[in-house]
Amino acid sequence: MGMFVDSTGRLARPRLLDRFRRLRPGGIALVRAPAFSGATVLVEQWLEGEGLAGDAIWWTSGSTMPRPEDAPGPDCPAVVVIQASGRAGDSETVLAWRELAPRAILVVRNGLGFSPRARAAGIRADVSVNGRDLLFDRSEVAALAALVDLELPADQVESIIEGSGGFATFVDAAIAGARAAGAVTPDVLRAAGDETIGRIAAAASDGVLVEPLWECVLLVASAGTLSERAVTAIGGLGDSSGAAMRSLRDADLVREVGPGRFGLPAQLASAALSRLASEDRAAETVPFVEAVAGPLVSTGLLDEVLGWAPHGTELRARLLQENWRGLDACPAAEIRAELAESAERTPELDLARARAVIDTTHAGHGGAVSAADRTLADALLASVGERGDALGADARSVLAVTEGIARRVAGDPDAALARHEAVLHDAVDRPWLAIECRVQAALSTLEAGDFTRTKEHLDSVRAVGAGTAHPRMAQIAGDLSLDLLAMGVEREGTAWWRHEVDLPSRAVGVPDFLRRIRTLSSALHRLGVDEVRACLDVPLTAPADDPLTLGLYELSLRASAAVVLGGGEGALREIEMADAWLADRPLRPHHREFLRFARVEALASLGRHREVVDIARPIVEDPSSHLVFAFVLARALVALDDVDGAERVLDDSMGRGLREGWYAGPDAVARAVVAHRRGDEDQARAQVSRALQVAARTGDLLPFAGYGEAVLAELVDRAEDVAIGAPTARVARRLAECRRRLLFDDPSTTLTRKQTELLAELTRVTSTRELSQNLGVSPNTVKSQLRQIYRKLGVSSWREAADAAREMPDLLKK
Repeated sequence: MGMFVDSTGRLARPRLLDRFRRLRPGGIALVRAPAFSGATVLVEQWLEGEGLAGDAIWWTSGSTMPRPEDAPGPDCPAVVVIQASGRAGDSETVLAWRELAPRAILVVRNGLGFSPRARAAGIRADVSVNGRDLLFDRSEVAALAALVDLELPADQVESIIEGSGGFATFVDAAIAGARAAGAVTPDVLRAAGDETIGRIAAAASDGVLVEPLWECVLLVASAGTLSERAVTAIGGLGDSSGAAMRSLRDADLVREVGPGRFGLPAQLASAALSRLASEDRAAETVPFVEAVAGPLVSTGLLDEVLGWAPHGTELRARLLQENWRGLDACPAAEIRAELAESAERTPELDLARARAVIDTTHAGHGGAVSAADRTLADALLASVGERGDALGADARSVLAVTEGIARRVAGDPDAALARHEAVLHDAVDRPWLAIECRVQAALSTLEAGDFTRTKEHLDSVRAVGAGTAHPRMAQIAGDLSLDLLAMGVEREGTAWWRHEVDLPSRAVGVPDFLRRIRTLSSALHRLGVDEVRACLDVPLTAPADDPLTLGLYELSLRASAAVVLGGGEGALREIEMADAWLADRPLRPHHREFLRFARVEALASLGRHREVVDIARPIVEDPSSHLVFAFVLARALVALDDVDGAERVLDDSMGRGLREGWYAGPDAVARAVVAHRRGDEDQARAQVSRALQVAARTGDLLPFAGYGEAVLAELVDRAEDVAIGAPTARVARRLAECRRRLLFDDPSTTLTRKQTELLAELTRVTSTRELSQNLGVSPNTVKSQLRQIYRKLGVSSWREAADAAREMPDLLKK
């Protein structure tokens, strides 16, 4: 259906009207678009075309709520067009109309969309139109010009689109100017921009706009361009300022104008700046900029947003002073850069400086604190302490928390814990402070090796509602919980934050080392070969020293990855580097366990099993040692053909929880390997079945890959035989896929060019005869090549080889 003209001579656009025609009685349409984008015209044309104009009720929310007498009759399928006011009553208005007129079609114009309360009540849009949808495309601009007997060449149509992106008011003004001038000239485009900006500014002055659209236009135009991060941060504000920015982005009026930079279309930016200069309207933006900039103190974007503003320097200083605590959420590197050269020496800002250099839970902190950092932080904290009388209650509490962090980083987690728990007594009525203290106390107990108390503190973070009070700390607490799970400390309930804490997508601040550990641990236990390799491509400079426990945990994970992927030499070099780095630092028992575990894993990956036995046996004989070393020792003894010794180690450890506890999977795999070495295939199958059931429950596939490729192949063969039911069958398929990936990564098993061609054909045909014909070789050659492909891929059938090719398309690229 082509474009047509409505009864008033306006161009109608079927691509948009067709959406509204899908509405039925009781349906809801949501129009999210800024003023002057053509939304009202669209709704009027739809009403006219459907013969509903006489039944339409136009209602502005926020003034009065609809009453029963406002509702249409029960048999009248009326339309209610609701113009949102941008205030809290918008959702109540929509809900009230839905209840009063259940058969009416609701058309809601609201730049904020539906509130959580409205969505919870079942309010959903059957049809949605946003500002970008309303932009005129090239064919529509040409058709609009034709309505006034103006035939525009393609380059002039393009200049109108470039001038505003196709914004309705600009397009109308440009067409009118072009009709008068006979062509689209620079003067016509300049005048169209002036008219568009003038109408927005006039509507703002008259109080017509429900969002600060004009102020937002001025902010973007005055700044010239903003980074994508700044635009996203402003749009993420949960107020009318954020709604205005989102509205401009939805309408493509704030668009990417360079790599990573966003601004207004050229003609609109020029018109806004011209109006700003000629009418001295800069003062209009000051309250708006202040409202926007306040929340951005904690994002490191303050200078970008204030760089152009009148009195920006004074405003910046005041906002920093008022929001110094919010700097805790700002990336540490940006605080250092912003405050290092600042002449402001208030105790609050010095405290923010100290947090930036000492606190590894700080947003964007790299996770390693140098001796120079510790010295600087101690000096800053001493200076703040000397001026303590000038601090408010909140600042004094943050000072105590930061002093505790300094003690932990200096290697005294017990003193740090005492400091944080002392502050907790004064934090009853300040949830944000309680959460800060709990997370820091969790880190201190983790460093001290008291994992039970670590869990207790993290559970307390959950109890005080971290998701609403301090989302960044909640995310850190969640990652710490998951790390405890991966370390075998916490058994259940560690995924609570993923489901019960509503973390905003713009939340910042998960430390880099936690993110690295999370990624590597997850990939390793899932046997995600490519993901593990990507993690190992990032060099380990030094274990994070706050807390050191997690740094050494990461080191042990990297060593375990070497067992799966090879590369033990690199793991040993990292361990030697850690030894040298920690030479003058007192280590706690669990730190030494992590270092020893990393070393035996690296040695095992190199086949140096006798050295593994020499290190691991004395550790296992200590009843207080970690159970993981029993598994490591058993694996080394199997490699040395001492299956009786391996079984004794497993039996001795069974009473300590190895068989049914956290290490049930490694225990079952080890016993399957022992049984196979003895020739007891029934027992081997039974233990593989048990291992599959554990893996299906925990998702942990790593135990299967700890004995090398040959043993993994044996386990995969048995797994495919004994897998019963969908969960264990999925584990078996995943193990087979991992084995094929590991084989494929081995240069000695790389397919030749002819084998790759044959494998590609194999996924498209069903018989040896077809392969022979398509490749132009004899059937015997095909069979010979298939045998080699099966061996290299670790499969035993045509179907499995085809599956491998589909699961790993890189096979066909080599």
